[in-house]
Amino acid sequence: MPAQPPRPRATTPPGAPPILHLVTDSGPSIAITFDGGASSNRTAELLDLLEELNIKATLFLTGQFIEKHPTLVRRAVLDGHEVGNHTFNHPHLTSWEQDRRHRTLPGITKAVLLAELERSERAFQKATGRPMAPFWRAPYGEENATLRAWALDGGYLHVRWSSLEGRSLDSLDWVEDEHSSLYRDSKRIMNRLLAFPHLEGGIVLMHLASAREEAPWAHLPEFVEALRKRGIEPRRISTLLRQSAVWKKWLLRAETRHQDLWK
Repeated sequence: MPAQPPRPRATTPPGAPPILHLVTDSGPSIAITFDGGASSNRTAELLDLLEELNIKATLFLTGQFIEKHPTLVRRAVLDGHEVGNHTFNHPHLTSWEQDRRHRTLPGITKAVLLAELERSERAFQKATGRPMAPFWRAPYGEENATLRAWALDGGYLHVRWSSLEGRSLDSLDWVEDEHSSLYRDSKRIMNRLLAFPHLEGGIVLMHLASAREEAPWAHLPEFVEALRKRGIEPRRISTLLRQSAVWKKWLLRAETRHQDLWK
């Protein structure tokens, strides 16, 4: 039998940043991030709570959310939260839903992705009069090195959430079915997050809206108190990256590109 030719190895596209999910050299800080898709249900209540706790968070908003709820977006900015890009329409970008692999879907090109990000950016600037932070988060967490490289060329560094040793700082607060094995009430959500093996430099994922009777962030004060007792302070993504020798260069690269495109 003739020898089989070697399989081609996957290569990382030039300029693709690494996966940003844990900033291990950021010091005693943690980022609590919130995604906003379309609904604003209970978002004002959450912003009130963050203000009471003196927390500055990073929000990832779709253009749809921004266009539907500009008053809430302006309030978030005035409260000191930074806002990253979550695309405009929240589309699927990879084949994860079909085959549990992150292959870029047919029809998702660099132009398509950048158009999604640009449309959301323009909506934000119209609502607030200022540019977004130079960050984005892929809908459903569907991303790969190619998508990260394309987006960075458009001025956005991809920000995931932390995962380590089979655990995650994804709060799973979007699970509303109490019969689901993934469902956790607010107290259990916070206890699960506190059990994460490396909270310093961690990135927590929560959501701005909820249809639950008890908001999933109801026990956020206890979570924050426990963090502060450990000497860990909630901060924005930009603060974590600026404190990091590893990630500061990527932040500066995204900031420079973003400023060039959105002066």
